[in-house]
Amino acid sequence: MQMDFGAVLRAAAFCALAAGSFGTAAAQAPEPPVSRPAPPSLKVPPGLTEAERDAVLSSGPWRRLGEEEIREALRGKTLHYLLFGRPRGEEHHFEDGRVVWRMEDGLCLAGVWVARNETLCYFYGFGRTGCWTMIEGPQGYRHRPLEGEAADVVVRRVSEEPVTCAPVPTS
Repeated sequence: MQMDFGAVLRAAAFCALAAGSFGTAAAQAPEPPVSRPAPPSLKVPPGLTEAERDAVLSSGPWRRLGEEEIREALRGKTLHYLLFGRPRGEEHHFEDGRVVWRMEDGLCLAGVWVARNETLCYFYGFGRTGCWTMIEGPQGYRHRPLEGEAADVVVRRVSEEPVTCAPVPTS
């Protein structure tokens, strides 16, 4: 199934307008959800306040990327993911904000990506959205979900090659 990128952008803008987060400039991204503290997987000592956790992430080997750093890391790049040590697909980030996520079975979803403050959000339509904190450390990047208790998604490789998608069945 081909997805109209313009329709996805309009849908993301509509959702943000409905939530009242765009203000007066239609080109702005929706406000990201509030980030959550780092889990112990980043070797942050338990029992710290949120400010202390933020200080550990900012000063230690792991740090959150800011808005411009996220954009610079993603524009024109394909990120190849691992979740629990297994391949999780790959996403190609176009410079104009479009994204194609290729899952392990070869099927793809088309959508948009938006960086705002320290948050990266993806909008794929059909209720498929997700916002992440992008973290850089000694082993590279990882995406930490802002909602729920899901595990970090590890970026195993960054490339400039576009993703290839499986053909869509016609019947």
